[in-house]
Amino acid sequence: MLMMAVSACASNTATPTPDPTQSLIVFTPEPSAVPVTPTATAVPPPSAGELLQTPRTNDTSTEIQREMISATETDLANYLALEDFSEIQIVLYEVVHWQGEALECESAPLRLTTQGLEGLRIVYLYDETIYTYRTGEAEFMRCEEVSALQAPPDVIVLIDPVAADQVSLAKRRIAQDLDISSRLINVDSVEVRVWEDTSLGCPAAGQNYEPIQTNGYRIVLTAGENSYIFHASFDRLVLCQDEPIELDDTDT
Repeated sequence: MLMMAVSACASNTATPTPDPTQSLIVFTPEPSAVPVTPTATAVPPPSAGELLQTPRTNDTSTEIQREMISATETDLANYLALEDFSEIQIVLYEVVHWQGEALECESAPLRLTTQGLEGLRIVYLYDETIYTYRTGEAEFMRCEEVSALQAPPDVIVLIDPVAADQVSLAKRRIAQDLDISSRLINVDSVEVRVWEDTSLGCPAAGQNYEPIQTNGYRIVLTAGENSYIFHASFDRLVLCQDEPIELDDTDT
């Protein structure tokens, strides 16, 4: 009897159920990228043809103006001995008045006036060279042939969007300082430069600069009777009123 009682008690005792075992998830760490210190390298600017923006044209041009554009384009193609006109890019054309009664390459164009001889100023780009034409009502003259790097300011800002951005930024800075409209600020010159170090040709006293050649621009703005000189690279703009004077051989 005692053995049966013990057996009955043992059968009534619940066997404990062990907790489920969770799988151990091992996270494999990914290697961290080691920061790399970039080495400053002077990068040559893109070609003028690669940077050319949308030409300044006018859809309301007259038939005579379109004929003049076609005639000057043909003349330039013949001058360059080109069979494919598509290699010539028109940068801009604008209606102006020329001083006097005849086309003269030395005279400056007159704008916002009805004085002088009415015509067009047409600018073309071919193989890193700028060609400028002057036209009247029935005649034209090829007047200027310069490297794209030596183009007039209004042409440089059309073929080089970086220069355009830096000129726009410089004008905004002067406009804010003088509290005037940027329309009252004129672009006197825009020159492509290669600065010899990171000072951009405008070193500050007591500062050290890395001797790294940097492509950039020298920009001169005028507001009233005052001039403002900026030195720029692709990503920096420095007001440089006290820039070092560059002496010619004749001045030494």
